[in-house]
Amino acid sequence: MPKPIKYSSSKVNGSLKKGNVVVGVEGGNYGPTSVTGWYNSVDPPAGKSVITQVVNASTPPRFYVPKDDNETIRLAKQLGATGANTGSAASALAWMNSQDGFAVDSGGSLPAIVTDQLSSYVSANAPGSYISGDTKWYDISGNNLVFNTIGTPLTRTLYGTAYGYTFNGSGYFRCSSNYNLVDMGGDCTLIMWIYGAQAGSRRTIFQKNGTSYQSYQQEIAVTWEVGSSFSYYSRQSPNYDYAGVAATTANAWSMVALKMSTGKTASCRVGYNSKNGSAWSQNYGCRSSVALLAAADTQIGSGYAGTCNAGSGAIGAVLTYNKMLSDAEILQNYNAMKSTYGL
Repeated sequence: MPKPIKYSSSKVNGSLKKGNVVVGVEGGNYGPTSVTGWYNSVDPPAGKSVITQVVNASTPPRFYVPKDDNETIRLAKQLGATGANTGSAASALAWMNSQDGFAVDSGGSLPAIVTDQLSSYVSANAPGSYISGDTKWYDISGNNLVFNTIGTPLTRTLYGTAYGYTFNGSGYFRCSSNYNLVDMGGDCTLIMWIYGAQAGSRRTIFQKNGTSYQSYQQEIAVTWEVGSSFSYYSRQSPNYDYAGVAATTANAWSMVALKMSTGKTASCRVGYNSKNGSAWSQNYGCRSSVALLAAADTQIGSGYAGTCNAGSGAIGAVLTYNKMLSDAEILQNYNAMKSTYGL
């Protein structure tokens, strides 16, 4: 079903945002257009893409549906793309998706997830977040972060009903700009949709890079243990905190999540975990009594314990919040996303 869409230079409650293109996903009053500024978007025909352009709040959005690769390239040129950005349909789509007033929908869904204090949201299945053949992963939370590929690019692969980026032992994603917007040092939540189990040896699947200390001694580092379980760590003195996260399910998609209270004071952090929308379960070992030091880049698929191994499955989505989600909110996210992942 088409989603409501409008122009906005800032975040809008209940919506996801890519550049100045805002898409409503939670319930709200989206009409009439003359009062609210919302318009109906366009769903892409099978095998085609819809390019949405918003200019300003007083101009209706424009929707382009190129009939083939040549028309996609011509459209990109008309909109200002040059050089390598017009070398293929994939590069043309990637260029358009990178522009502030544009978002590309090549199929997929924008689920009715919790958007309050959502600090980053990347998905291999959400319009605007991925472009087939591109090496970047685009945040659609409204913070407009860009996760660049480091190493050998990960392949976007279909697992059951959902796509994920397949781990290859070399490639991973890193966001090196505005990483302070993803604050895993204060009250926070991390959600990951993961397929498979870690092969070979334990590896880091998510972290905020350390500055003065190791990642696991500052904001957060999450380790995918051999098999399907996870551990995570935070803070530094006199020793780092530690906790566990529920395991994934073999040969299936799982939504694993953790949340922590703030680590910016001398008081102990408190941590909880959840799997597939279950009520939060407390699991956290506090050993630090010193406020943490803010960390740097956000990384997905690699960190202090190495890059996720080939044969370890894939990652379909990562969501971070600058707050601790409630039981009702983690269940809302699971219910909103589970059909994409065949659950």
